[in-house]
Amino acid sequence: MVEVLRQRGIELEVLKQGTDTTTPTGRLVFDLLGAMDEFLRELIMEGTTEGLAAPPRMARAAASASTASAVSGGRV
Repeated sequence: MVEVLRQRGIELEVLKQGTDTTTPTGRLVFDLLGAMDEFLRELIMEGTTEGLAAPPRMARAAASASTASAVSGGRV
């Protein structure tokens, strides 16, 4: 998205984070944040897909362990 804006002569400056895409450092930070966001989104999608594909009894066992952990304050 930033590249499309840059081709149109538009630069981005995020005031709260101090990210300025008019500088090499600002572009690097912006690109790294975007890459991390994409990575985390893909991990979430992968985990969701694996969870949905798990046999129902495994899902129940995981839910039971999670509930037991919550009830015992993290000690199972």
